[in-house]
Amino acid sequence: MEEKAGLRKKYIILFIHLVFCIACQLSGYAQNVSTVLDTIPGSIADTTKNDIYSNIHTVANKRKWTKILYDFIFDYSPPKEVEIAGEKSIDETFSIYSGKRIRKIDIICLSPFGTNINNPDSIKQKSISNTLNSLHKNTFKFIIHGNLLFKEGDLVNPFTFAENEAYLRDMRYVSDARIQIMQTTDDDWVDIVIIVRDKFSLGFNIRNVSFSKYDVELYDRNFAGLGSELILRFMNNKHQNPPIGYGASFINPNFFHTFICTELSYLKSFDRETLKIAAERAIQPSLKYFGGLSYSQQKLPYRIDLVNDTVTIRNETLSATAGRVINLSNSRDDSKLVVASRFLWQNDISGLSNNSTYNYLNYPFERKYLWITSLSLYQQRYYRRNMIYNFGNTEDIAYGYNASAQIGYEDHAYFNRIYGSVSLAGGNLFKIGYLYTKASYGSYFRNGRSEQGVLRFYSSYFSSLINLRGKSYFRQFASIDYTEGIRRLNAANEFIYFSRLTNFNTSKYNLEANGIRRFMINTESNWFNPFTVLGFRAVLFVFTNFAWLGHKNEKLFHHDNFFSGYGIGIRTRNDQLVFKTIQIKLAWYPQLNQNKFSDYYNFSSSDPNASPNFKPDYPDIIPFE
Repeated sequence: MEEKAGLRKKYIILFIHLVFCIACQLSGYAQNVSTVLDTIPGSIADTTKNDIYSNIHTVANKRKWTKILYDFIFDYSPPKEVEIAGEKSIDETFSIYSGKRIRKIDIICLSPFGTNINNPDSIKQKSISNTLNSLHKNTFKFIIHGNLLFKEGDLVNPFTFAENEAYLRDMRYVSDARIQIMQTTDDDWVDIVIIVRDKFSLGFNIRNVSFSKYDVELYDRNFAGLGSELILRFMNNKHQNPPIGYGASFINPNFFHTFICTELSYLKSFDRETLKIAAERAIQPSLKYFGGLSYSQQKLPYRIDLVNDTVTIRNETLSATAGRVINLSNSRDDSKLVVASRFLWQNDISGLSNNSTYNYLNYPFERKYLWITSLSLYQQRYYRRNMIYNFGNTEDIAYGYNASAQIGYEDHAYFNRIYGSVSLAGGNLFKIGYLYTKASYGSYFRNGRSEQGVLRFYSSYFSSLINLRGKSYFRQFASIDYTEGIRRLNAANEFIYFSRLTNFNTSKYNLEANGIRRFMINTESNWFNPFTVLGFRAVLFVFTNFAWLGHKNEKLFHHDNFFSGYGIGIRTRNDQLVFKTIQIKLAWYPQLNQNKFSDYYNFSSSDPNASPNFKPDYPDIIPFE
């Protein structure tokens, strides 16, 4: 009886520790738990003086069911980032094989759970992992093969291999990827091994749920292992007429191995309706040509504050783009020249462009034709890192430069004018961190006068990864943003609103906090915990926002133009799932009206942020935002 009582006591203690550690994991204080428990007589930590996770693991291993429970809930896998100093870029790791010919290509597709990208032969046999893997269809090898920028018989190009590895990791159904080169017995030939680890492709996104309404999205990012994406959306709101909404989308990111992304989507959301058909090929350095066609149509209510009216907007848009990537063969740093031209047609189906009451008021939707051509010189290379915008998986940090110029002509419903823009961007990784800077200027010109222009300077920084007590990691982020509007259309409500930059409900009550010039400083401190709960990692962060907003001929740095925000939050994500990052934030904005708890609290989900990209995009107007 005493033995059974002792076992029962141990199980009770184990259960309490499990619950307590989950709470600490979510609150971000797990690294201090052992210190606290050291002061509790009779606790596990009191007898072993070790880390609490090791203590729980010791007790859990004594019984099969507790071991299964522990393995299901906890994992400890601190990511090992190579120090920045002296680290090679990805292309440099392939450079020793440059010019050798590819004999054959082997592809290994790993399941999402229990596998290791660095050791594909190592598989953790866990019942829960096996169950989840059985529900997942691994990507077919021919799909991965169709996403390669090289083939058997080609010569090894280190820049192409680095670009391709980053491209594979960027696919939405891939958790991680590696390209390995193996020397054959013949010094002139090599074999290539492509290792890809899938994400569990099934997921859902709850956009809005309450007692009277719901908005749920179901999706498969890798439908039947074919790399295509299927999305279904269902909505209900008894306060709307009609109360039912629905939508569907099908995306094939690489149509018949042409690198052309095709999309067909439709959404009927109560008083909103959208349709999109697209077939577009993004810029790839190893492919000479890019471009495509897209058509969209939308119907939505649009609030016009200046006339205190809400109108129904109906418009359609057609975009056609063609471009050419030119290799600068004499360049040793893989610089490329890109020429592109785009035609954009927008038609106002609702007829508001012909109504003098709404002239300029619905400018974003009015009828227009735009021809715009761009010329860009750029270079982009990559470093492998982790724990920057992600939670432990490999991230590709781009460095390089981009210098671009654009010229265009707009035939608008009310006038004709030309457009011009220039931009310069650069970024690099240093011993103390990564620095990215971009300066841009763009404007329309009519009768020799600039209008609807924008001048912007943006710079962002993140520090090197700092190790805390051997298990936790810290990284600091900061950014500076100066934006100025030049002769913007006040009638079209073209202002910058500080509250709309916060992602909080304060935007509903603070429309008066606006201007056409903005200087903003953002900081964020991230604390990464290496432990996982049910496969989810947690990141605690603290942030500050400081901004000055002013109008033309007004002193910008004045106390009346100053706005600030202070907050804390937590992000969590399972990198083996296609679920979005879940984020909870609490913030205080002293200069804005926060009247109820929902003004201080924000719950959202989003895809992880991405590293700055130096590859040119389709020609477009520089936005004022």
